[in-house]
Amino acid sequence: MARNLKYSMYALFTVALASLCIAISADAPVPVDAISREFSAYVGQDSSASPVDAISREFSAYVGQDSSASPVDAISREFTAYVGQDSSASPVDAISREFSAYAGGLLAAKKLADSEILYELPLVVTAVWDGFFYAQDEMRSGGIRFASSAPVHPGDSIRSAGTIQTNADLERYVQPTRVAVLKSGARPEPLTLITDALGGGDWFYDLATGKGQRGVFGSYGLNNIGLLVQICGHVTSVDETANTFTVWDGSSITAADGNNGVRVWAPGLTLPNINELVTVTGISSCEKVGNNLYSLLRVREAGDIQTKVQ
Repeated sequence: MARNLKYSMYALFTVALASLCIAISADAPVPVDAISREFSAYVGQDSSASPVDAISREFSAYVGQDSSASPVDAISREFTAYVGQDSSASPVDAISREFSAYAGGLLAAKKLADSEILYELPLVVTAVWDGFFYAQDEMRSGGIRFASSAPVHPGDSIRSAGTIQTNADLERYVQPTRVAVLKSGARPEPLTLITDALGGGDWFYDLATGKGQRGVFGSYGLNNIGLLVQICGHVTSVDETANTFTVWDGSSITAADGNNGVRVWAPGLTLPNINELVTVTGISSCEKVGNNLYSLLRVREAGDIQTKVQ
């Protein structure tokens, strides 16, 4: 009876896992295959083996570091309930949830609700300020803010765990529980954008739940909040008190202060003059004014503002 129950549970899990593997893309990370392979060995050979140990062993090899810093613990908890025949617990749901951010990167992570857990995000640091920094994936498909004073520098490759949150300006960010620097490397190159593409449109934004990333007013295209970018245009306004200036390239975009262009935040730096032609590098961010969300480019250092001779 117990033997039949065991194999019935495995058959059910195998069908569900196959569905999960199809649902994740063809280039899904190795751990999904590793789990499937380990479970085949687990059921077909050693009946005394632990599926949690099998997963932990595969993760240790895959991540190349302490498995306690990976999704193993969360999956272990789910499997403990599952093996204990808790019908409300699903190992497939657990794996799907814990790998959602890992398999899909930051774009998938931003689709989660506030306070949901993120594991093992592999990123490259792009900018650092007092109390927070930004990092993005190597393919530049997504970037995000970290509420952390961890000792990181632009170009550092990191892995982090934590929770996804939203600040008062509706920008998604990570509240990390762990930031590990794997190596230092070259600083990432910025992605060049026209000013009305800075920020971009909504990314699976849900007003009711706060999931996704809200797009900015007057912008369009893929959401790029959190990415290291570069824009070019004429300076249309300067506010020394707020440490900001506005850059416009002729696009149909208006900054939060009502001037043509997008606002640039450059604390402690020398600001350009009105009508100067500039190239500016920084982090695509946002600011909420009233009910609207506007683009905000965060400059890191003096070299990010280049004045062009006209």
